Amino acid sequence: MAAETVPGEAADTTPLPPLRDELDLFPGPRAADGSPTWTLHDPARNRYFRLGWPAFEILTRWPAGDAESVADQVSRETPLEVGTDDVNAVARFLADEDLIRGTGPRTTERLARQIHARRPHWAHFLVTNYLFFRVPLVKPDRFLAVTYPVVRWLYHPAAGVTLAVLGVLGLFLALRQWDSFAGTLTYFFSPAGVAWFAVALVGAKIIHELGHAYTAHRFGCRVPTMGVAFLVMWPVLYTDTSDGWTLTDRRARLAIGAAGMAAELAVAVLATLLWSFLPDGPVRGAVFLLATTTWVGTLFINLTPFMRFDGYYLLADWLGMPNLFSRAFAFGKWWLRETLFGAGEPPPEAQPAPVRRFLILFAVLVWVYRFFLFLGIAVMVYHFFFKLLGIILMAVELGHFIVRPIWQEVREWRRRGHHTRINANTVVTGLILAGLVVLVVVPWKTTVEAPALLHSADSNDLYAPRAGRATAVRVAEGNTVAKGAVLVRMVSPGLDDRIERAKRRTELLRWKLAGGGTRDKLRRKRLVIRKEFQAARQALAGYRAERRKLTVRAPAAGTVTHVARHLKPGQWVAADRLLVTVVDRQARTVRAYVPESDLGRLTLHNEATFYPDNPDRPPVPCRLEDMDTVGINHIQRPVMASVNGGPVPTRKGPKQARGGRGKPVPEQGTYRVRLVPWPDGGGPEAPMDRVQRGTVRIQAEALSLIGRAWRIVVGVLVRESGF
Repeated sequence: MAAETVPGEAADTTPLPPLRDELDLFPGPRAADGSPTWTLHDPARNRYFRLGWPAFEILTRWPAGDAESVADQVSRETPLEVGTDDVNAVARFLADEDLIRGTGPRTTERLARQIHARRPHWAHFLVTNYLFFRVPLVKPDRFLAVTYPVVRWLYHPAAGVTLAVLGVLGLFLALRQWDSFAGTLTYFFSPAGVAWFAVALVGAKIIHELGHAYTAHRFGCRVPTMGVAFLVMWPVLYTDTSDGWTLTDRRARLAIGAAGMAAELAVAVLATLLWSFLPDGPVRGAVFLLATTTWVGTLFINLTPFMRFDGYYLLADWLGMPNLFSRAFAFGKWWLRETLFGAGEPPPEAQPAPVRRFLILFAVLVWVYRFFLFLGIAVMVYHFFFKLLGIILMAVELGHFIVRPIWQEVREWRRRGHHTRINANTVVTGLILAGLVVLVVVPWKTTVEAPALLHSADSNDLYAPRAGRATAVRVAEGNTVAKGAVLVRMVSPGLDDRIERAKRRTELLRWKLAGGGTRDKLRRKRLVIRKEFQAARQALAGYRAERRKLTVRAPAAGTVTHVARHLKPGQWVAADRLLVTVVDRQARTVRAYVPESDLGRLTLHNEATFYPDNPDRPPVPCRLEDMDTVGINHIQRPVMASVNGGPVPTRKGPKQARGGRGKPVPEQGTYRVRLVPWPDGGGPEAPMDRVQRGTVRIQAEALSLIGRAWRIVVGVLVRESGF
């Protein structure tokens, strides 16, 4: 059917611009609705464009000269109904993508505008390109053509069967000596092991990229470049297989996308088998890592469809949806706008309901994934540079990759808001927005919560003063003892030997002093001997004082809550070992660990409540009695440290001088505050039989969420920048 001209309107006889001569057109795969497609290739920029049936029919009749003639021919010669608007839309697409040949000042002006529009601002260029850029290294087409006959057998089904058999054999041999297999990793922690692992890892990645390249060559595609890309300063090999867009067989494109992971998996299988025949050493350690961790990490990264890795292209080819990201984002934004405002706009493109739901879900998952990814990249950038520059670059990254897209979408909402009428969606959105504003702005938070420990106010841990042997243990857990009561008696043969030697030396010096008047030589040394005698007596007194400490006594009245395991007469005890703990069960105190950002909101004598972790224990009313003025540099109570499963974020501190484990160090500024339970807060005080961990909630200055966030941000900036 011929295209009709509306009465009163002039036919569009403007000459169509000629196409560039070097463009290539290839048959494409079938579309989801079964219609044919074609692929247009721009060799100058190595870009590919997927054309639908109407666009193809328009291009084949492009020499007709004008939009009216092209539309008339397509409508007469095909079952399609095409108008001049469709032809002009194709013309605009060709002009925007520089696919037309033009001369004269108008063409030059248009190209200049396009170049200016596509040229990014220098700040935008720096922000985006220092995180990711490519360095082409080789043009491998000739190499692939020469070497492909050597590796052609790898694509035979027999090769896959052989690889599966070798994998089963390698796994069987590894399981037979599993302990040795699991312990091979120790060889990695050496210079030679690291070097061999680096060689093995680079080799595996080269094989990965060659898998893509050889498979693309197998299906007749060009591989223009192979090189290295830098992703957040980390080198990653890449292979340009974009020529796969010219393939009509979807399975061939899937094979190209999966070939790299398949090649690396084959390397892992062979490495597992090879491990059983290699001698112990760094080479075996490198093979072990290839057989286990490296290919797992490769699959985990490459199969992720939320970035432009192998998994994304596999998903796009499997669905038959080129430009999957942009199409999914268009549906995601459309769904978000319709949910919030109910404007009734049509979807970006006609798709069945299941496909539409999938694209919306995929867009949301990509947004969430990229939010946390870019957040991690911002933190990584911060750590790459010195603090001040790191803070600036982190702020730029957060602003460009997270804040900027959100702000652009909000601007689009404002632009479309003039055409949106009040409906149920806008009312609900307005109420939710108002609720969020109230939640963020209103200072409703009137308490400070902090991890805390309820324990006895008078607790005494008694340690062995030195290494020795217990001769008597006179208490057990739960016993009540008086002040000065003997708890444990110990002896130290080494100390007894020192006392005997000190006694003999003291007697000898005493004899020398007593006989000093009969011998001239001794009389002349009398002053020296007297000083030595005094030193010997002091040493003897010190040794005896140490021996008296071997009798461990209760420093105060209380209850024995802990006796060291296996402590009994005849048992040898190491120095500084905890022997007995005596506490006053009637006196209690609460120690809380408050972050620096919340300390300024607290005031002495504020009311508080301690909530034990054990739900069977009742809450304990308290009042704030004391606050530290200096932050703590380590956690004295190991039970509170996160490295030991506690609630206070900590990291392991440096080892002590004697080689012991370091004390936990807080990850952020932390202050201790002391709270005292009310004597009449809940009736008579319950006796303290053990330490209780929990959370304390202290009445404090009211603060909004936005105020809290501002304090945290300012505190981090001041602390990290060194201002």
